[in-house]
Amino acid sequence: MIQETDSKKDLECLLFAKIKLANLLWVVGEFDKCLSYLQEVEKSMEEIDDPFLKSELYQEYAQYYFQLNLFELAKSNNEKALKYLYSESDLNNRNSRLAYL
Repeated sequence: MIQETDSKKDLECLLFAKIKLANLLWVVGEFDKCLSYLQEVEKSMEEIDDPFLKSELYQEYAQYYFQLNLFELAKSNNEKALKYLYSESDLNNRNSRLAYL
């Protein structure tokens, strides 16, 4: 298990890893565990001001809800992901990420 530290960069890496784990969990049908990871990340995200990371989180929520046929929730989370992505100042990062969304 990854050990948490007080470093902001370490926290960002940990949250990114948990978002990716949530992705794997919905892929294998572990929807309850997936949602638990996403909610845990969302609570911790208050400490982070990273548009890319927030975009990743809400895109993962969108995919989770899409898998459950909750299309309105998927759409609203996809819109949140786009909102955060458009606030990203690094245009190269933004444009490469837009291809994924």
